[in-house]
Amino acid sequence: MAGLVKKFLASASVVAGMSAVFGAPALAVSITSATVTGDHVIYGYDPVQGDLDPGVGTALEALNGPGNVELSGQLGSPYVVDLMNPTTLEVLFDDGSDVTFRSMTWNDWTADLNGDGSGYDFFLQWYNEGISTAGSGLEDFGSSQGAYEAGFAFFTGQGGEYPEVGRFSDPNVATVQKKGNGDISFQLAGHNNHSSGFNFSEVVAVERDGLLLGYVYKFGGPDELATVFDDDPEGSHEGLYNFTITSGGGILSESIPEPSTLLGLMAVGGLVAATKRKSQK
Repeated sequence: MAGLVKKFLASASVVAGMSAVFGAPALAVSITSATVTGDHVIYGYDPVQGDLDPGVGTALEALNGPGNVELSGQLGSPYVVDLMNPTTLEVLFDDGSDVTFRSMTWNDWTADLNGDGSGYDFFLQWYNEGISTAGSGLEDFGSSQGAYEAGFAFFTGQGGEYPEVGRFSDPNVATVQKKGNGDISFQLAGHNNHSSGFNFSEVVAVERDGLLLGYVYKFGGPDELATVFDDDPEGSHEGLYNFTITSGGGILSESIPEPSTLLGLMAVGGLVAATKRKSQK
């Protein structure tokens, strides 16, 4: 099944998946600087070992090469992401434009974006897409009402544990380019046959001029495999997921949902409402 990308806009509470071509641009605009504010790990290319190593090079070198910048990540544990204080990566181009990538916060996952007073709007959108996308590794959570509620508690930490959404809130941003037509293409280095069984990118918030363009992610297999790997034995960053920010502010992906995915989203609608009501009690 094709991978699935979604954009959740805070202003309209709308999620859109669209197809696009990701390729090397003609008359590309160059990056002049890449500034990271907050906890992060730079995975840079080590020409001696031929792999990616943490702490090698700069953010600018990583984005222009095979490396990536992990926002809010720290070495040693996936459970140390700061969900209260996001990390930002501001990329400036030589035409004077810029784009900012931000790690996810607890408020991003749980805010009442559609104004119905229930909260968890983005999380539920992400969760329902995950269980409805073949190959994501989340399908079993959609097998029954009990499994669905158990997954809700697991990812949001309602059982008193660290919320698992934290593991997907420290995105690895890679290969940022701006085309001559104003479109900005970028990649997220994410899971491919990860040891957990999960198969999707992490989530990144994309901002421009201080405004949120959307939360960007994709379920299912990656668009391409990385040619240079880091030394993570779990396979956290071996897949590359491709996205494009259009000059008009839309966010595109190479992949679109298949009809069966859309039907699956309709089928779990009742579970969404029931779980949201239960979470308020």
